[in-house]
Amino acid sequence: MEGEPQWELYDLSVDPGETNSLADRNPQQLELLKSRYEEWFEDVSSTREENYAPPRIVVGSLQEPVSFLTRQDWRHLQGRPWAPDSNGVWKVYTEKGGPYRVTALLKTEADSVELRWGGASWMEPVFDGMSEIVFDVDGISAGPSDLMAVVRESGAEYGPWHLKVERR
Repeated sequence: MEGEPQWELYDLSVDPGETNSLADRNPQQLELLKSRYEEWFEDVSSTREENYAPPRIVVGSLQEPVSFLTRQDWRHLQGRPWAPDSNGVWKVYTEKGGPYRVTALLKTEADSVELRWGGASWMEPVFDGMSEIVFDVDGISAGPSDLMAVVRESGAEYGPWHLKVERR
């Protein structure tokens, strides 16, 4: 959005379709409502760290022992967003550290899949007809980290269809 917002004011009891702004005719009411809005926004904006950042996805919890991470959940890094040629990173919070099984579900033929989690990486080959690759990984730490999978096919790189993450 460019420039200053264009504030509008409506009497919804007589104009529910919001077709006739009263902002110019009631500047004091408009200023009062704007100041109340700004006070409210300041209050709700101070209630959490990284207030406008998307929350991390919790994995490895007792309440949800298996998590499915989709393309819509990642933070886009390359390609057209969510298209077959795209990839991204999932911002996760691992509730309980330890060994995990991560299954990358594939939509196309591939040569290999690399899994990257918390600064470590693992690579697995893909053979004809395989639609998923399973990584049994140890030593995953509790806390915030990034999780990413890179599918490689004939020199191209993109993300998997989705990941299944479960604590072993």
